[in-house]
Amino acid sequence: MNKALAAKIEHTILGPNISYEAIVSHIKEAMDLGVFAVCIPLEWVALTKKLVKDTFIKVVTVIDFPLGQASDEQKILETIAAKAFGADELDMVLDYEALINKDYEKVLAGIKAVVQNASPALVKVIVETSALTKEQLAIACSLVALAKAAFIKTSTGLHKAGAQIEDIILMRKLLPDCIKIKASGGIKDSKFAQELIAAGADRIGSSKSRIILTP
Repeated sequence: MNKALAAKIEHTILGPNISYEAIVSHIKEAMDLGVFAVCIPLEWVALTKKLVKDTFIKVVTVIDFPLGQASDEQKILETIAAKAFGADELDMVLDYEALINKDYEKVLAGIKAVVQNASPALVKVIVETSALTKEQLAIACSLVALAKAAFIKTSTGLHKAGAQIEDIILMRKLLPDCIKIKASGGIKDSKFAQELIAAGADRIGSSKSRIILTP
């Protein structure tokens, strides 16, 4: 098992209609693999926090997932709930429709609504790289930096191509060093995960963690 790589992985299970049994199995697998964190839906945060209480595994959940188009008030309510349940980190979805329509004030306000209400939980902003042009991605990077989020994240995993090496390289060039990068979406093997890290990714989000970490 590659412990260095495991320490960068957020073992992910997202989507509708996830069962109790699936969550418990997912957490057990995360413990077996020794990953950094699990990324799970908001409704399972409290249970997950109990299951990992005697481990070093962090609990990550998603806010306004997967479209990022809820009101700022709804984003704040989800953020407060996530904190109350015990989430360590929050992955929020940027309103990429607003970004594409050049409503940058709306995009920035949405990010700030979460960031300003999240502390001490860290916030990652999912920008859906494969839905954006390089110019739009550059603007997204600027907005994430202005909002003082801790991370930028490539994808929900539900839109087109997911993580791409060229996007990681571009984001690392554009972002200040204090903002880290989480690569997610379509990461299914160790080689690609290692290439993304070499390009500048600090974390890897994947549901295929066992495959990635099995020699």
